[in-house]
Amino acid sequence: FICDELVMRHQSERRIPDWRYQDRVEVELLYVDGKEDYRNIRRNGKPLKKGSPEDSGSWSTGEFGTVLADIFSSTTNAQFKRKGASTAAGMPAEVYEYSVTQPNSHWQIRFGRTVKPAYSGSLWIDPKTARVLRIEMGTKKLPADYEIDTVESVVDYSWVTISGSKYLLPVKSQNLACIRGTFNCTKNEIEFRNYRKFTAESQVLQVESEITFEEEPPKADAKKKKQ
Repeated sequence: FICDELVMRHQSERRIPDWRYQDRVEVELLYVDGKEDYRNIRRNGKPLKKGSPEDSGSWSTGEFGTVLADIFSSTTNAQFKRKGASTAAGMPAEVYEYSVTQPNSHWQIRFGRTVKPAYSGSLWIDPKTARVLRIEMGTKKLPADYEIDTVESVVDYSWVTISGSKYLLPVKSQNLACIRGTFNCTKNEIEFRNYRKFTAESQVLQVESEITFEEEPPKADAKKKKQ
């Protein structure tokens, strides 16, 4: 698959979030052989000629397919528990809570140094097709000396028509990260648009298969206390 990914980045420094728009990042996303490839990166409409989006703020990868595949991977060994009935994407769903221990975690958080924390969350699953309709995940415990103390992510799926056929694909996502001991948080709102199938015969440069969340929010006063 190929689609356009639009990321709207926001920041808040208040106890009650007051999200302020920072910038937008647009990329062409290819999903081939189970891996994401990000191309043609633009920031505020201008091509990014060097560096990466994480140089200017919060950035994450893997929402399209890697996150989902990793949760169900045998190496992750997630533990599931049925929670009850709900709805997602306008359809009936069964909700399952899950948790992943730190030794089995592949979710990379990077702010200065990279850590792989334990995490937990919930899955909304269509009971008729066993397809995932929504994913929620959040870190359970980051190292006490790590500058970030909270990272959360949500991915929502819906039916998308491509060339007359329907596919259940990600349509939006959201990521949140907060600096330890402050109200300085970043929020990325992600939309996946303009879907088409990847059919050209060409070499695809693929990213690593691990989940990544590369977090570089604007620098804040490290001594800022909660009010």
